[in-house]
Amino acid sequence: MMPLPLLGIPDGFDTPEHLRFVETYLRAMESGIFMPRWAAADNYGFGSVGIRFYPPLAHYLMSAVQEFTRDSYDTIIITSFFWMSVGAIGIFLWAREFLSGARSAIVSLLFATLPYHLMQLYVYMLLAEFAAIALLPYCFLFATRIIRRGRSQDVLLFAVLYSAFILTHLPSIIIGTMVLGIYCLFLLEFKDFRRVAVSFAVAFALSLSATAFYLVRLVNELAWVKHNDQQFFANSIYDYRQYLFPMVLNPEKPFWKKMVFLVDIPIFLTFLFLLPPVLCLLLRSVRSKFDTGQAKLFGALTAAGLFLIFILSYPSVFVWDALPLLQKVQFPFRFLSAATIIASLATVISLSAILKAYRRRTKLIGYLVFGVLFATSLFSLTQIIIPSEADQRVKFDEKMAAAHELASCRCWWPIWADSRAFNDRTQAAADGRTVTIQEWNDESRTFIVDPGSPGNLRVATFWYPYWRASINGNEAASGPDVYGAALIPIPAERSKVHLEFREPFFVQGARYFSLLAWAVILVGLIARKAIKRRPQIRSGSSHKYDPQDV
Repeated sequence: MMPLPLLGIPDGFDTPEHLRFVETYLRAMESGIFMPRWAAADNYGFGSVGIRFYPPLAHYLMSAVQEFTRDSYDTIIITSFFWMSVGAIGIFLWAREFLSGARSAIVSLLFATLPYHLMQLYVYMLLAEFAAIALLPYCFLFATRIIRRGRSQDVLLFAVLYSAFILTHLPSIIIGTMVLGIYCLFLLEFKDFRRVAVSFAVAFALSLSATAFYLVRLVNELAWVKHNDQQFFANSIYDYRQYLFPMVLNPEKPFWKKMVFLVDIPIFLTFLFLLPPVLCLLLRSVRSKFDTGQAKLFGALTAAGLFLIFILSYPSVFVWDALPLLQKVQFPFRFLSAATIIASLATVISLSAILKAYRRRTKLIGYLVFGVLFATSLFSLTQIIIPSEADQRVKFDEKMAAAHELASCRCWWPIWADSRAFNDRTQAAADGRTVTIQEWNDESRTFIVDPGSPGNLRVATFWYPYWRASINGNEAASGPDVYGAALIPIPAERSKVHLEFREPFFVQGARYFSLLAWAVILVGLIARKAIKRRPQIRSGSSHKYDPQDV
């Protein structure tokens, strides 16, 4: 991570959009609103709906940091260090379920330095995805504990971490859940199926309840945002087919060769780290030393690794074609985030088994491992970090200031919105009638329209079904004009028009439902902690504790 403050912040396409989200949260919190419903300042005041669909956790953290730093440059550096640290600790704890502390530290080191993890930061600046990969190891950790021992504490902690994961990055939810499901399925002992199934059912129910405030909004309104249109996940640069490995052999690729080079090689290098558990299962001399638990673990890592190799490669194109939800990942190489996690543990735990079985060939194995690690590190340094096109503070601030003067990404506009709406930025106009603006707040606007011919009041705000209009105190119809701006039919007499952003009752109710779910989880954890600490007093004996708890 040290090159980040030394070289500067890499030039990322999504960086301005992330900072727009942060500004929206800060603006709302300054007005006493913890959860903003409309990004009023975006698109020259026409607004956008990205905050209704983009998971909020990473941006809430950035907002909290920026409240203290008052500087976007420092905020990105601090939060990037934070998420790298969180992820490294998480995968260390997961590895400790199977390995010694020293070997778990090697797993953590691999996780931090594998190519795609660094590419997320130094090439693409995928800030939310970088946060998601930090939380996913905790989901694997507590899923493993649920399967191996099934305590209520593990169920509750899995619910907490999986909820946080859901609230971080949308494509990662699809990726992480698929890989986590395969891992758990192969790690599970059949005799424990009922117990584990009930535990996961409770955990997922709590997670969905805790994130209902976001998921209800997402599911109900997805058809209203441009990002749900195929142009943003199955066409042009978002066509998933052209990003399947090996990209260099794709005859239809419309992108530059450097892109192929930068993505194909990290995929290939990650494949090398996914293959060791497969090798362990194929080698009889290694496999014969497994007990039942070890065989299950290697089976789970092998299944997850083979799935990742398959889904990243061109032979899986028929799966991508058949599953529209999978296509919304946009770029198949995003599966490298889960592959980085699986590969880090799989490599170290497999080498431990191989070295134990082939003690006389330690030196040869060491040379092979060193060669792969050297090649991976050299590629990361020379092709990812050094040429990252980083900007120092002054240049970064200039770029972000210039970007904020432009419209936001069209993918976060309502589906009926069109950039030609910006040709007329008059806040309110009514076919030549005089309009007085009494109030213009982020989520409510009030206008006085003088008498005249019946017509329409056009407001320089992208219309959304939750913008509700009233005229002289009575509910009125509203809708989008030909370019998506809010249009309200008004009568001939003097009219007081009020436009307010009002969510339906079930969206508001989902927030209270989520609060209740978080309260249940918190009470459960406190109660479990209290029971764990309370000694079992028995007649004629000293205090005794559950050895596993100790």
